[in-house]
Amino acid sequence: MKNDNDIYENIYFKYEVQRRVFLEYLQVMIAREDWHGVADLAMDMRELEAKKPNRQKS
Repeated sequence: MKNDNDIYENIYFKYEVQRRVFLEYLQVMIAREDWHGVADLAMDMRELEAKKPNRQKS
């Protein structure tokens, strides 16, 4: 039987969940006018997109 920690950890390994959380956090950084935070998040998003499942290579 899975415990709560297993479920919690597995949710955040999903691409869709990570992307949604990043985009929500981006809104926080914009609201705070934390442009370094926005830049850091943009780099994290690039890495996430590069690892996207079923990603089409051009």
